[in-house]
Amino acid sequence: MLGQRTTLGVGPIATRQGRAFVRDVLAGPNLPPERVADAMLVASELISNAVRHAEPGEAIDVAVGLDGDRLRVEVSPVHRESDLSFVVIDGVAHAWGVDGRTGWADLRATRGPVSAGRPGTSTASPR
Repeated sequence: MLGQRTTLGVGPIATRQGRAFVRDVLAGPNLPPERVADAMLVASELISNAVRHAEPGEAIDVAVGLDGDRLRVEVSPVHRESDLSFVVIDGVAHAWGVDGRTGWADLRATRGPVSAGRPGTSTASPR
């Protein structure tokens, strides 16, 4: 499903670069602007988490893609422990979770229903 990936350096511009990457990937599909904005917000929060918790010299991997009506954003490495990023993500994502060190969020590409998170994941707050 995740059709586009990029790797970012850990630094002050990583979040901005990640938002631009998500915006550029989602510019092709005919998505509502608010969905693109939501995906950019999710990416920002996950990348900010990665910047805070990355080990020295570690890179940040970002992936985004569409599968039917499901829009997924994944970022690695993230750290789940009491991070406000997940409060923000919970407000816009249909489902989200952390698998190992990969944070992911599923959003509805349109306003219709979308299937829940992947089997075997720790889905938090399905909407």
